[in-house]
Amino acid sequence: MPELGERSEQLAASVIMVIGAVWTHARPSAAMLAAYAADPTLAAMKMDFAPALRALVTTLIAGTLA
Repeated sequence: MPELGERSEQLAASVIMVIGAVWTHARPSAAMLAAYAADPTLAAMKMDFAPALRALVTTLIAGTLA
């Protein structure tokens, strides 16, 4: 995306950090899975990796362009 110019490195670094965070969150521990099962209201915190990453990267790009 040439329109990012010098901000492309900052965007790339942000995307790398987001990938790690989303990957970790999308792969909950056994304890977190038990918490989801015990309290259905926590289901809103569940995260599917690909859709969540797509949404966050889209937001980062839009914010960087702004």
